[in-house]
Amino acid sequence: MTIENFCQALGTHPTLEVLDLRGNAMTDEGASALGAMLATNAKIKELSLSENCITSKGATALAGALKNNPALLTLQLNENPVDDQGATAIAQALVERTALTGRSIKRIGITMKKGMTDAGREVLRKAAEEAGVELDGSGGYDDSDDEEASDGKRHTGSSSEWSTEEEEEVCQ
Repeated sequence: MTIENFCQALGTHPTLEVLDLRGNAMTDEGASALGAMLATNAKIKELSLSENCITSKGATALAGALKNNPALLTLQLNENPVDDQGATAIAQALVERTALTGRSIKRIGITMKKGMTDAGREVLRKAAEEAGVELDGSGGYDDSDDEEASDGKRHTGSSSEWSTEEEEEVCQ
């Protein structure tokens, strides 16, 4: 089954409200297909795409859906390689959604491991504040609370998972 077929089936599901696709090595192709599905699905309230391989291209596709889908209340994109361009697209969608629908998203998680600069974090933080959205995390990767274990694995403060360099290579 392709991601397009999967999303097509989801788009017509009458009762699905929570979709958790964390840690599936989903790429921009999958995020784009989900974005297209969310344009017609008015049931999904929570979408978790954390710990995937979604870059700014995929985040931009999801931003379009976020802007126009008033049912979606929570979007988790934590631990994805989204840079400032993707953060800006999400930030604009947050503000435009509130203006268009009169209903803001309640919570967004976009604490990425890398790629986002302080400027991108600030754009996202300001947009979330303006739209009245709870921003889950700092809006960017902060390695100040990372711990190095004796076996060379790294534990990040933003995730309860232990990660290795091999896991980080999944997206490359």
